[in-house]
Amino acid sequence: MIPLSKTGKGRRLITTACLSGTLLLIFTGTAEAIPPPEMARIGSVFVQSLAVVLVFLSPVLFFLRKQLVRLFVVMRSRHRWTTVFLAVVLIALAAWSTSALWVHHLNRNLPLAAKPAQEAVVTGSGAMAFAGVQFDITDPSFAITPQAAAQWLTSGSHVLIDIREPVEFATRHVPGSIPIRLGDLMAGGEYRQLDPNKKIVLLCEASERGSAVAAFLRLKGIQALYVENGIRGWIEQKLPYKGSASMQLPDFANKYKRLAAEDINTLVTSGKSVLIDVRSRAEFNSGHLPKAINLPLVNLPTDELTRALQAIPLDKEIVGVAYDRFGAYYCLIVGYLLDQQNKRYGGTLMMPAEQP
Repeated sequence: MIPLSKTGKGRRLITTACLSGTLLLIFTGTAEAIPPPEMARIGSVFVQSLAVVLVFLSPVLFFLRKQLVRLFVVMRSRHRWTTVFLAVVLIALAAWSTSALWVHHLNRNLPLAAKPAQEAVVTGSGAMAFAGVQFDITDPSFAITPQAAAQWLTSGSHVLIDIREPVEFATRHVPGSIPIRLGDLMAGGEYRQLDPNKKIVLLCEASERGSAVAAFLRLKGIQALYVENGIRGWIEQKLPYKGSASMQLPDFANKYKRLAAEDINTLVTSGKSVLIDVRSRAEFNSGHLPKAINLPLVNLPTDELTRALQAIPLDKEIVGVAYDRFGAYYCLIVGYLLDQQNKRYGGTLMMPAEQP
């Protein structure tokens, strides 16, 4: 062994610290305030894998220490630390790849019931609940006028995202806006793909959904704003748009049929109807009609929404259950989607305020 002087030890300590800092910068990307569970799990397994590799590698290095020292002396000085650096990087990459593959293997074996709960939901009133807490979304500090949104859209400094349902977007929309369903953006996790270097401007029908999503994105560290009064305000200000001036969903059977409170008992007991409650899961669990099915339209990713609609039987008449004007509007969208699958929509049941 070649004896190391105190100066040599100090240099090695400084070099090791610099190398560690470099590796930290390489393997640390842009992080969220709350990292995705997948990344947290991979990181945990990575640390464990790296520790195991070092434990098994230490005895080998101990027995080969003399040969390694001779090789280190023979090598040219400019190649020594390059080789050491590459070796450390390769070991770290091997441990990270192994942990990622192992976590992927474990996730494939998880049952469907173990799927994590949605991070946030928009309630029927347009408010937002996050981790069981109701948020006040009336803060005007992140609302912008349609004129400002139009100016920023032209400059390219902002991204205008239309979070409405596809049928709403097809009826009328702003040229240059990007359509991403609210359910896909939030519950589907597509907010993670947003450009952190640009401000996000959210557009919905009348700003209730947009303000809720803006609050959610701000919790995630994303600069988010919403357009006042949604696309309705946009059209009222005579800004460019495509489609109809008024919000008119395509016609379908019983689109405007309203069922009264006295029809509730018949609908529940007859067995001929399927009741669809479009509120969020939290609202649904707090109280709902017997035998009603929860289908939270705006909180479901597209794939889950498609499966839920397909599971509704063809031989039943479907009745939407609404507790407010937002629910009635969502019921119409569900009715249109069901009509596209040749299923019978029987109308919308407006619940009295005193009902659960």
